[in-house]
Amino acid sequence: MMREILFRGKTKAITGCPYNNGKPDGEWVFGYVFSDLGAMKIRQHETDRPECNDYEVDPETVGQYTGVNDKNGTKIFEEDIVQAFTRYGTKHIYPIKYRNGTFWFGNWNWIEFLDRFQFREVIGNIFDNPELLGGENNGINR
Repeated sequence: MMREILFRGKTKAITGCPYNNGKPDGEWVFGYVFSDLGAMKIRQHETDRPECNDYEVDPETVGQYTGVNDKNGTKIFEEDIVQAFTRYGTKHIYPIKYRNGTFWFGNWNWIEFLDRFQFREVIGNIFDNPELLGGENNGINR
């Protein structure tokens, strides 16, 4: 079984141009990531504008799809903030991170996360909703 390879990132302001191939600065785009003359871009497959589907993105915001959806069918990406419950009803809220070759939810690696946590739900991401993590640095360790 193969998982879908997909990335997302926020469009970046281009000097002298308020739009990035028709998208305003800071809008999420989804697709394949690549580098073009030193700029990180995402090629989004659009049916309405096939000639304008490469967007320059802020490299800090690029994250990969984990291959897992939450309880509502929302795709879970790296840097999403996920609320999940153990079998015993204990609630945990952490951002999804990628390190050491796997995704992590707090101190749990991806296999442990999928095994131990049920009722997973994306409640935001570290870029748009850092306040969901609380704490001095909002729980964000890059």
